[in-house]
Amino acid sequence: MKIRGIIVIGWWLAAAGLGLADAPVSNPPPVASQESLLITGKAALEDGLYDLARKQFEEFLRQADTREEKAEGTVWLARLLFEEKEYDEVINLLSRRRRWAEHTPHEADFAFLGARAFYEQGQYADALSLLNLYAQKLVNSPHNTASARLKARCYLNLQQYDLALMSFDQFDRAHPKLPEASENMLDWAATLIRLKRWDDARKILVRLINVHPQSESADQGRLWLGGLFLDNAQLEQARDTLLALVSQETLRPSLRSEAWFRLAGVYEAQTNLSAAIEALAKGIEATKDPQARFQSNIARGKLMIRNGQAEEGLAVLKESVMAMSADPKTAQIQLDVAQILLEQGLYEQAVVEFQHYLEAFSDTQGTAQALMGRGWSLWGLGRFAEAASSFEKAYGALTDSNARAEALMKAADSLFANRQYTVAEVKYRQVAAEFPSSPLKTQATYQTAECAARLGQPVEAERLLEEVASSRANAEMAGQALLRMGQLDEESGHWEAAMEKYQRILSSFPKGPHLARAVHALGLIRYRLGQFQDALNDFIRVVNEFPDNELAEQAFYMRGWCLYLQGRDAEALDLCQQFLTRYPRSPWAADVLFWLGEYAYNRGLFDEAEKRFAELSNAFPLAPMADASLFWAGRAAATQKEYLRAMEYFNRLTRDYPQSSRLPETRFAQGDVLSELGQFAGAILTFEEIISKYPGSGLVDAAWGRKGDCQFTLGKDDPKRYDEALTSYRMTCDSPTAGLDLKLQAEYKIGRCREKLGQNSQALENYMNVVYKYLQEKDKGAVGSSVWFTRSAFGAAGLCEIESKWKDAFNIYKRVVDADVPAAPEAQQRLDKLRVDHEGAI
Repeated sequence: MKIRGIIVIGWWLAAAGLGLADAPVSNPPPVASQESLLITGKAALEDGLYDLARKQFEEFLRQADTREEKAEGTVWLARLLFEEKEYDEVINLLSRRRRWAEHTPHEADFAFLGARAFYEQGQYADALSLLNLYAQKLVNSPHNTASARLKARCYLNLQQYDLALMSFDQFDRAHPKLPEASENMLDWAATLIRLKRWDDARKILVRLINVHPQSESADQGRLWLGGLFLDNAQLEQARDTLLALVSQETLRPSLRSEAWFRLAGVYEAQTNLSAAIEALAKGIEATKDPQARFQSNIARGKLMIRNGQAEEGLAVLKESVMAMSADPKTAQIQLDVAQILLEQGLYEQAVVEFQHYLEAFSDTQGTAQALMGRGWSLWGLGRFAEAASSFEKAYGALTDSNARAEALMKAADSLFANRQYTVAEVKYRQVAAEFPSSPLKTQATYQTAECAARLGQPVEAERLLEEVASSRANAEMAGQALLRMGQLDEESGHWEAAMEKYQRILSSFPKGPHLARAVHALGLIRYRLGQFQDALNDFIRVVNEFPDNELAEQAFYMRGWCLYLQGRDAEALDLCQQFLTRYPRSPWAADVLFWLGEYAYNRGLFDEAEKRFAELSNAFPLAPMADASLFWAGRAAATQKEYLRAMEYFNRLTRDYPQSSRLPETRFAQGDVLSELGQFAGAILTFEEIISKYPGSGLVDAAWGRKGDCQFTLGKDDPKRYDEALTSYRMTCDSPTAGLDLKLQAEYKIGRCREKLGQNSQALENYMNVVYKYLQEKDKGAVGSSVWFTRSAFGAAGLCEIESKWKDAFNIYKRVVDADVPAAPEAQQRLDKLRVDHEGAI
C-alpha cells in the first residue's frame, strides 16, 4: 500500500506540474442557476440523496466557467464520493483536477480531502505527506484544526508516537478553548496510556477534567483515570474518581454502567466482594446492552460464589442463562450453567454441576452432553485418567456416529495426555476400526504413530505415518505426517532423510498448509550443515511467500545469521534493522538487539553498543540475555568514561537479577568504576565481596590485584596502605590459579610498594623476579604480555642507577634489548646513554 500511495501522490503532483486535467467539460444550456445547483446538491448530500447530489454537482461543473468554480464543484463531488466511501475515486478525481484548484481558496480543500481519503484507506504515510506538503495553506484555511487532528492520527497509526505527542501538545497550546481541545487531550492521554506512560497520562487526564469539566471527553477521562488508578493499584484514588463519575446525574448510561463495572474491579481488588457485587448490580441496571448484562451477571454470580454465597451465585448464573436461553427447562438450565462454568475456566464447579445433572436427570441426550462436558472439565483440571473415563462413558451413551467417534477420540487423547501410551494406542486403533469413514480416522492413525514413537517403536511409527502420508482422504493430515516423519528423522540426526520428507511436502502439497513449515525446516537443516546460501534461499522464500505465517519471524531472523556467516556483514546489519522495525516484540528481537550491540562493541562503536544493549534490557527484561545486556551496556558506558551511567547499569543488574551468573564480573566492573571515580574505599569493599562471596570465581585472583591497586593509590596519604597493598598482591602471586601475566603484574606491583616504603633492595629483587620469570617462560615458548617484564626491568635498572650501579643497570637494559620486545628501542637508547655517560664503569 505504501508504494502504491507514493505513485498516486507522484501522479497528483505530475498532474499539477504538467497541466493535465479532465477533458473539457461540455456546457449545455443551463437548466438552473449555479447557486441553485450548489445549494440543492449540498442539501441532497446532507440528506443522503447521493444520486441527486451527484447530478447537481455535475451540472454545476458543466456550467462552471472559471477554475475556481470548477475547483469548488470538484470539492463537493469529492465530498460526495467520500460519503460513499469511494476513496480511490476521491484521490483520482482530485489528482486529475488538481490544476483547477491552484491559487484558489479550494487548494486547501483538495489537500485536506485527499489526505482524508488516503487516511481512510490506511495509507497514513501518504496522507501525512499531503498534509505536510500543503501545511501552510491548510493553516490559513477552515481545515486548520481538522488537518492538525488528522496529522496526529496519522502519526499514531504510523506508530510515530513522539510526533503524535508533539502534535497533541501543539494543538493544545494553539487551540485551548476550541470544542476539539477536549477531544485532543483525550487522544493525547489515550496515546500515553498505550505507551504505558501512566504518570504522564494521568497528568493530562487531570488537566482535561479541570479545564473542560462539563465535556463528554472529561467524563471519558474520569473513567480512564479511574482505570489508571486501578491498574496501578491506587485503589482509593480509583474508587473516589469513579464514585464521583457515577454521581453525575447527566452522565451517559453507557459510561455510567462502565464506571460501575470498573468500580466492581476496584472493590474486588480490595477484596471487598460484597461492594463489588453491588457495583455490578448497579452497572447491570444502568446498561441496555443484553450481552453486557449477561456477562456482568455471570461475573456477579462468580463473585457471589467466591464470597461464600454459592447458592445465590448459582441462582444468578441460572437466572442469566434463562434470560439468554430460548429453552428455560430445568434440565437444560442445569446443563447451561455447567457449560458456562466450563467456558469460564471454573472447572471444579463445572465438574460438580455436570455431576449434579447426571445424578438428577436421565435424559439420554442430556446425559451424553453432561458426560462430555464433565470430561472436558476434568481435562481442564489435568485429571486425564478421570477425563478418559467420562469421555468413554459419553461414547457409550451417544447415538450419533460422529459424536461417538469424537468421544472415543477424546478418551484416547486423555490417555495420551496421561502418558498411558499403550492404552491410548488401543483406543486410537479402535477409532480407526469402528469409524472407517469418519474424518477422525486419519487423525487416529496419526496419533497411533505418535504413541508408537513415544513407546520407542520408530519403525512402526514411520509405517503408520507413511500410511497417513500416502492417504488422499486428508491432504492436511498427509502433510502433517510427512512433517512429523521429518522431525523424527531430525531427532535421530538423519538429516538427509529428514530433508527428503520435507522435499516430498514441497512436491506433493505445493499449496498445502504445511508448505511454509517444510521450507523453513529445510532452511534450518541446511543452516546446521553449513549450507548458508541454500538456507538463506529457503528463509527468503518463507518470508516472501508466507509473510503472515508464524514462522516468518524466525525465517526473517535466520536470514541475518546466514548473511553474517557468509561474511556479508553490511547486509546482515541492514536486515537486522528491518527485523526490529517489522517485528519489534518478536521472541527473537532480543537476540537481534544483543547481536547488534555485540557487533558494535567488538568494533569499538561503544556509543552504539550501549544504546543497543540498553534497548534490549528495557524492552525485554525477561529475556535470557537481559542481565548480560545490562552488563555490556555498563562496560560500553565505562569505556566511554561515562562512569556514573555505567554504575546505573551495573546497579540495575544486581538489583533486578540477583541470581544472575554475571554477578561476580558485574561486581568486579563496579569496583573498577568506583576506582575510576576516585571512590577507592568503596571499590575495596566491592573487591572484597568478590573474594569472600564468590571464592570459586576466576575473578578472585584479579580481585586481589585490583584491591591492591586501590590500597596502593591510597598509600600516598597513608603509607600503611602500601603494606596492605603488598599483602593483596602477594595473595595473587601465591595463588595456584593465577595466570602468568597476573602473577608477573602482582610481583611488579609488590616491588612498587617496597620502593614506596623505601625498601629498594627488596624492590629490586621483586623486579628481577619478574624479569627472570618472563625470560624463562619465553624460552619455554610461552607467549605472554611483555608489559610487566619491561616495567620491572626499567624499574630495576632505575634503582641501580640511583645507587650508581651503572654496569648492573646496563646489563638489565641489555636483557630488554635482547628480548626483542616493543620497548627494546627505548632500552637501547638508555643503554647507549649509559655507555656514553659512564664508559669507564661499564
